[in-house]
Amino acid sequence: MKLSAHQWKLMGFLGKIDGKMFHTNPNYARAVLQWAWREWQLFTSEKSKEAFHVLLIGKYLANEKAAEDFVRKTEKDTGIESLWERAVKMHQLPKDLWAEWAKRADVIVRELVEAIRNEEKAADLEGTIQRELQKMKERTA
Repeated sequence: MKLSAHQWKLMGFLGKIDGKMFHTNPNYARAVLQWAWREWQLFTSEKSKEAFHVLLIGKYLANEKAAEDFVRKTEKDTGIESLWERAVKMHQLPKDLWAEWAKRADVIVRELVEAIRNEEKAADLEGTIQRELQKMKERTA
């Protein structure tokens, strides 16, 4: 496993895996590590989707730089590389080639941006992004 202690903690694993298992039951240890790796892949997938959501918010609020800064901070905090680049790459595709979740995200973000414009005028983009990401997670789950 090439995950840092911080990455394990982000997934909620820190302190739950007993190091003794690696010596006493290697098959169990292998199964746990495989499970943890699958969880990490799901975690990174969710962070990639969040990055795409943030990119859309930044584009629709005409503040792409703030969106990029937010995603770059997420990259630094999680150790997941290229979240911003993956989001940009997806966005550059013709919309008919977007993943279904991305098409749904586009509709949701457009609605949310309209609500933001009506309610807050996007004064605090980072705080808004945090709140709206939580709403998007709830709506797309």
